[in-house]
Amino acid sequence: MISFLKLIRYQNLLMVLLTMILTKYALVHYLFPQAGLTNFDFALLSMSVLFITAGGYIVNDIYDVDVDKINKPKKVIVTASISKRNAWVLYSIFSLIGLGLGVYLSIDKHLYNYIIFFIATTLGLLVYSVYFQRIPLIGNVLIATLCAFVIYVTKVFDLSMSGEAFDNAFEKLGPIKLSFWLLLYYFFLRISFGITLIREILKDIEDINGDYNGRYQTLPILLGIKRTRNLVIFLSILLFLYTILAAWASIHFDFLVVTYTLFGISLLLLSFIYKIWSANSKKEFSQLSNLLKIIMLLGILSIGLFKFI
Repeated sequence: MISFLKLIRYQNLLMVLLTMILTKYALVHYLFPQAGLTNFDFALLSMSVLFITAGGYIVNDIYDVDVDKINKPKKVIVTASISKRNAWVLYSIFSLIGLGLGVYLSIDKHLYNYIIFFIATTLGLLVYSVYFQRIPLIGNVLIATLCAFVIYVTKVFDLSMSGEAFDNAFEKLGPIKLSFWLLLYYFFLRISFGITLIREILKDIEDINGDYNGRYQTLPILLGIKRTRNLVIFLSILLFLYTILAAWASIHFDFLVVTYTLFGISLLLLSFIYKIWSANSKKEFSQLSNLLKIIMLLGILSIGLFKFI
């Protein structure tokens, strides 16, 4: 059971679920109470996303067995605790359930175009494991996009069910507050994308030995660790400046609770930039990866602040 939970990355799945819950009930539902997804519909959407995500983790472990034996030998699940055959069975079950739930919800709500969301995500995770993770940057960008997609799909499904949602929100909140909501929403999308992209590149630095033996063409292998680390520093500085800009906007609109949170994220990013400047060992890069997880969690939890705006 423990091996199975580790295989599907239950901790990451809990973060995905928390992100969806806060996006719906602290962000969309609070500002757009007429949003259309019922609690049951939202449960279906959440289960679809979680099953597809879990399937992505499983298939990634299947294709990464050889490199994982070098990069993290004590954490190998497939072949060590679960056979490849059983892993493929689990991947098929999880992906089909997730895809089926997403397709059913789209058809039930007459949102036929949204079926492509679930098909593209399922195929995207498979293609990433088979091909994209072996080439520079494209795989990193794909995973970062899919992580930000969790926030997007929750909002777009909910609001698509109520054509008057924005009109009612405009009347309830006024143009300034609604504009600031949109600013923060896109901030959450971008910070989710940015942190995930940085962390994915950082993980490539951690895993350079196994990836090299697996003949992957990741950024650290092509550019070297030092240049890739400099790229991570550059991206982190951009994200830091963007967070400061969002915090400044919060002050301008007098949303102090949000301002403090954004400055908190900024300080953690600044700490990350300072520490990575001199990082060289696998252990140091792993610690920095965990710091990014903390920043990401703080960003997720800050979605709940919409209740206080």
